[in-house]
Amino acid sequence: MIAVATIPGTIWEMKTARSLAVPTHNNANFITADEGRALDYLDRDPQPGGVLTRSYLGAMVPEKTGRRTLVGDCLWSEPNCLERGDLANSLFNGTLATRPARTGSGAGHRQTGDRIAWRPRLGQQRR
Repeated sequence: MIAVATIPGTIWEMKTARSLAVPTHNNANFITADEGRALDYLDRDPQPGGVLTRSYLGAMVPEKTGRRTLVGDCLWSEPNCLERGDLANSLFNGTLATRPARTGSGAGHRQTGDRIAWRPRLGQQRR
């Protein structure tokens, strides 16, 4: 009688756990080998600088590399975490709107040593 009550619930729990734990795109629980190598590279690289990446990977950057990140877990990536995440995703997806370059004082590029950790979208071919 106990088995009748517990076995179906156990099977349901196992199916639910499997669906949550299966490797999927943009899941920080399962990073790709390339993402792991990128984190290792950043950890070994002596040149300082922050990292721009998608939020799922950005949550791991400070712990794995000791570097700052623009977007990470929104519990500690405040203020404006969602806006910064949307901006980074637009950049990585190729949908970031372009604006004319600023001119005048304060304009121009400043070399900071910051990095971008990027993985092509699913289905996007490497060249």
